[in-house]
Amino acid sequence: MTHRSAHPTRRRLLAAAGAALCVPGAARARDTEPPVGWVQPRAAPPAWPLALAGGGRASLQQLVQGRLTAVQLMFTGCTTSCSLQGLHFAQAAARARRVPVQWLSISIDALGDDAARLQAWQQRFGPHPSWRAAVPAPRDVDALAGFLRGVDSSGTHTEQVFVFDRAGRLAWRSGDQPGDELLERLFEALA
Repeated sequence: MTHRSAHPTRRRLLAAAGAALCVPGAARARDTEPPVGWVQPRAAPPAWPLALAGGGRASLQQLVQGRLTAVQLMFTGCTTSCSLQGLHFAQAAARARRVPVQWLSISIDALGDDAARLQAWQQRFGPHPSWRAAVPAPRDVDALAGFLRGVDSSGTHTEQVFVFDRAGRLAWRSGDQPGDELLERLFEALA
């Protein structure tokens, strides 16, 4: 004789829970949460062209190649967290450290930001040679943000920091507003 341990009501509840996991909307809700921590495998970015603060152009690949680089997403018209993020990167760039780090702020407002606006935004916080700002072409904003965040990120704003190793590969994603001590330990581990 076989024994069925699940009561009929329990079986229905289990079946409903299993079906809910298969609903496309439920899966997308989980998939929109950005992964945090080490990126495996590490990934080199596509060659998205960026307009640099103050003028000039370079691809994201060119900017991160050969440099330990911390990246943040921002936009100059932001009235919430971007000013704090800018101040954090300006202060971090000016701080002496054992491991040299490049700081890169990338605007997600390709229609509102340009080289001049980015340069003025940096001036508010105190520019530093190791802190750069750039903006991609409008067609590349969502793909670039999605690559960094590891999720579909259309229309999203984040306070994460993304770290590239010296080989120009995305190596780590933070949660929102990572502390200085955590970033320093990470830089030393990647050096």
